[in-house]
Amino acid sequence: LFDHELLATEPVCIPQTPQRVAVQDLAAMELMYMLDIKPTAVAQDWVAALFPTLPDPYGTVITDYFADVANFGGFELNLEALLETDPDIILINMFYGPDEDTLAAISEIAPVVAVDSIFWKEITPLFGDALGVEAEANGLVDAYEARIDALNVAADGQLAGREATLVMIADDGTVSAHLPGGISWVALDDVGFIPPSGLPQSAEETFDQFEAMRIR
Repeated sequence: LFDHELLATEPVCIPQTPQRVAVQDLAAMELMYMLDIKPTAVAQDWVAALFPTLPDPYGTVITDYFADVANFGGFELNLEALLETDPDIILINMFYGPDEDTLAAISEIAPVVAVDSIFWKEITPLFGDALGVEAEANGLVDAYEARIDALNVAADGQLAGREATLVMIADDGTVSAHLPGGISWVALDDVGFIPPSGLPQSAEETFDQFEAMRIR
């Protein structure tokens, strides 16, 4: 019986060592890539939308890693395709769009570990626990924290309080600004950068002003 404070559902009974994993959450995909755990199915919409935008070689390497994995959608989950992959566990993030009806439907296919948060440092250990690799997942987060500490020491406080804007340019030329509360702002916040005036200054402000960022 799996339970966690960030679980978006009631406790769910899952396999102790799941072998066939369907994954929609981006942090869970990255965790599986880092630990070389090949999923049975992924939400290829999200793979195509995000990973190619990462700097080379990371974007290409991660995209290629999932290229031959079965697709069950992303923006809208394809339940028939998911059923065909016969997963024994499904990892999803409610923040990226599934509604309660969809959650109920995919729960009929296999046990679902669902979160409703994009704070990867919190949900990476959760998904690691669900996959039976909690120690390894915690190790990745600890290694990240050690790199942040080393950067802060090297910067000698010169980054703290400085304004920064992080943007992503899509293949079609669309420019998107990352804001506090988003995945990419975690590292900037950890080294002390702040958003320019006029932009939300915290995750709470971002979600208050831009609730429509949620796919659902």
